[in-house]
Amino acid sequence: MFLPRVKDRLLLGSEAYFFTEHPAARGMPYGQTGRKATVFQLQDEEGQKRALKVFQAKYRTEENLEKTSDLLRYASMPGLATCERFVISKQQFPSLIQQNKDLNFSVLMPWVEGTTWQDIVLNKVPLDQESCYELASNLNMVLASMEAHGMAHCDLSGPNIILRPKDLNDDDEDLVSLIDLEEMYAPKLKRPKTVPAGSAGYAHASIQSGVWSADADRFAGSVLLANMLTWSDSSVVQAAFGEQYFAPSEMHLDCPRYQTLAGSLEKQWGKNTSELFSTAWHSKVLGDCPTFTDWADALAVEIPEVPLEPAVEPEAQPTEPVLTPVTGFTLPPRPNGPIVINTGSPVKGFKSLFPTTSPIPTNTTTPLPGWVEDTSPVPTHIPMPAPSTSKSKFKEIERLSKWHEAAQPGGKLADDKLPPSAQKAEKKPVEKTKTAFTTEKIAIYIIILLALCIIISIIASYS
Repeated sequence: MFLPRVKDRLLLGSEAYFFTEHPAARGMPYGQTGRKATVFQLQDEEGQKRALKVFQAKYRTEENLEKTSDLLRYASMPGLATCERFVISKQQFPSLIQQNKDLNFSVLMPWVEGTTWQDIVLNKVPLDQESCYELASNLNMVLASMEAHGMAHCDLSGPNIILRPKDLNDDDEDLVSLIDLEEMYAPKLKRPKTVPAGSAGYAHASIQSGVWSADADRFAGSVLLANMLTWSDSSVVQAAFGEQYFAPSEMHLDCPRYQTLAGSLEKQWGKNTSELFSTAWHSKVLGDCPTFTDWADALAVEIPEVPLEPAVEPEAQPTEPVLTPVTGFTLPPRPNGPIVINTGSPVKGFKSLFPTTSPIPTNTTTPLPGWVEDTSPVPTHIPMPAPSTSKSKFKEIERLSKWHEAAQPGGKLADDKLPPSAQKAEKKPVEKTKTAFTTEKIAIYIIILLALCIIISIIASYS
């Protein structure tokens, strides 16, 4: 298990990162665990935040490495900033992985600021009507943009949607972002060995064996859009079942929660939206659900045209990397694991490992920080923001992708930073024992004796 400490340094080539402290748990690393991985917050020397996703042993596979270059071309699309990623592997960093095997195939990517939709539902945090429309229309825009390119998230759910705080003054950040993109569908992506079967409260009944197709998000997306649009209605907020609005056993049933949600939709947003949700709810297969273009027409949402980046061929990895240690950093062993908090971090299906008060208010009468109650009339149309012109929110990714330990000059780690295996194997030089006589000394003595004998013989011959 990967056990970092606050302010520990992680050195990847020439890039240095530091594990940050969780704002709600002093002395604990900012991390969050999910079904497959734990995500930690890192910060580089310039203060830029990054997310490090460390997978559980059975999910550390070559798939992450193989898919990385394919995902990069979608990073310019709205809501998909975490497609810009870098996979830490033993091909490039053999010494680091030898020291920390848990880091093999871990993913480094931009950190997305904000709160998950799951947090808002779980804590029953009410929103005003305009904020509901703004969130739903932005999610609609993200999903419709993906739909236009034949793409789908394939496990769309509350914990995989991050909402940017309104007080975050960063025009490059998307209001709605999707995370956990390892199993995303796109025409040129390779099918994963295990396809997702949806999350509780969002999964269509027909996909129990898994789904990986262009229409995979239609049902879950309709449920999310309906839920977001009605979250200003106190009857909807109070009716929510735990981490999501619907209980897993209620899917497709004409239950009270369905009646409450459909009725609130029609009352606030008109019959068109209510009919779209009803069509999805009573569908037999995913193809029967409304498209996100249908939702955009009903909500007057403009869908921007987003050209994809050209596909990039991955660089060849060294076939036989040199295992010479280079100047770097070994994460020290630690008896106690990281404490992770269930808020504001890009991971799905999380469970808190640390019992603490959530930073998100649990009082149902208190709005989420940043969401200001607005009594002005709800607009009939909100133009979607143009996609970010910044090609990269992960500035060092190119340097990381070109760095190979095998290509670096040989170096040494500091004595106290050697891997444990190397420390054990290291032997102290054996001191030579001192002896009274050596071969060289004996030879000298023989020569001296011979010389004395010769001298004595010469003297005797003259006498």
